[in-house]
Amino acid sequence: MTPEIESALEKALEVCAAEPIHQLGFIQAHGVALVLNPAADFEIIQVSENIATLLNLSIDQVLNKSLSSVLGDEATKKVAKLIAKAHHSAANYAIGVIDLTSRYSHKLDAHVFISDGFPVVELSDDANIDKPDDIAELFLEIQKLLEEAESETHLHPYLDKAAHIVRLVMGYDNVMVYRFDESWDGQVIAQSRCEVAPDFLGLHFPASDIPPQARALYTKNKVRVLTDVDADSVAFVPAYNPLSQQPLDLTFSFFA
Repeated sequence: MTPEIESALEKALEVCAAEPIHQLGFIQAHGVALVLNPAADFEIIQVSENIATLLNLSIDQVLNKSLSSVLGDEATKKVAKLIAKAHHSAANYAIGVIDLTSRYSHKLDAHVFISDGFPVVELSDDANIDKPDDIAELFLEIQKLLEEAESETHLHPYLDKAAHIVRLVMGYDNVMVYRFDESWDGQVIAQSRCEVAPDFLGLHFPASDIPPQARALYTKNKVRVLTDVDADSVAFVPAYNPLSQQPLDLTFSFFA
């Protein structure tokens, strides 16, 4: 590598490390998001532009409207409980199922988190997906795994089982366990995947693949749902919070 190329690479990595990835202003198309004004009857002040995919409403029919006028009174009461729970949660979020059968003929999974004091409601159409028939057996496997955590001396077999159980319970195509070394280079040390998912087991990745601010993000919010890596991202309308004039902090988003 020439000195010029090395210098250009270092500058590119510096730019990457400084990127505010928690404020990019987009979510995945898998779900929709509503940003609420906590001081005005949960007025919807920002909305993801794909709102019609789940609620069959235009942006104009949602933006600057009360949450109850969009979701209904009962669903809004459930959201209010989730908001209260998120405020008192160390994880800064709460999850539940919103029953919209009286208005939209289906239920939606709801994830609520607090962003700079503003409640954000993320909705996805996963509540109607059939759960595994052997869910009770899976819970027993989880219980056994937790017991083994105190006595397991062979790390890799234990992590293999953990990845496998997570994939069964969550229905994911691919679950990986990633380990960092003292230089923040990483390696996939356990994996459970379906046949069509790529195999990353044993592969090594340089620290630059997951820059410092991304690692910091994952220490705060350990859950991200990647539904389709090829799908286009969805922007918020308006792009900035009209009350704070700031981009939305998506640190605790499931869909960012």
